[in-house]
Amino acid sequence: MTGKRVFIIIVILAAVLIIAWIAVGYFSVRGLEGPGYTVTEKKAGYEVRRYSDYVVAETTVDGDYAASTSEGFRRLFGYISGNNKSRKAIAMTAPVVSQNESLSEKIAMTTPVISAEGKDRWSLAFVMPSRYTLDTLPVPLDNRVTLRRVPGETVAVSSFSWYVSEARLGEKSAELAALLNSDGYRVRTMKSARYDPPFSPPFMKRNEVWAVLEE
Repeated sequence: MTGKRVFIIIVILAAVLIIAWIAVGYFSVRGLEGPGYTVTEKKAGYEVRRYSDYVVAETTVDGDYAASTSEGFRRLFGYISGNNKSRKAIAMTAPVVSQNESLSEKIAMTTPVISAEGKDRWSLAFVMPSRYTLDTLPVPLDNRVTLRRVPGETVAVSSFSWYVSEARLGEKSAELAALLNSDGYRVRTMKSARYDPPFSPPFMKRNEVWAVLEE
């Protein structure tokens, strides 16, 4: 077999693997349910959404972003996979919502820098399918997982792709906070939302920064 032929075969195999990777990333999130919302305003760099009430399974972990979200995801995925008193599997939804609980409840809009002193504490939440309520969801067996209803809220959302890191979240959060400050909005708290599994191609990943607005 000539070197040219080997090269062609390698290129074809690489193309097939890339196409398969993209297909897996696409179909893994296609049709996933998420919390209902309506877009109330579109601005340069963000949009404002009004979310309806929804229920989440939530856990809190101390540590840096990468380690905390990995451990939090493991706990929550265990819950929806059957680690509950009913031994019942619950459908995956999107997005996965995270928040740095070490931050002040109020964000100073005059200095929109997302930072925290001391040890970080991150909360991670899976949105539950809309057919469930707090009364009908299975009770978690892991006492670190709790169920909570999130009341309807108005959220300013900025989207970005590629991988998520704590530094990138801080940068994107600061950018959004600055835009909202110039437009006269007041922010109650900041969250982040991820819609794709870790194995999705980075250029296909949909990530968002959420700024929950004062009503």
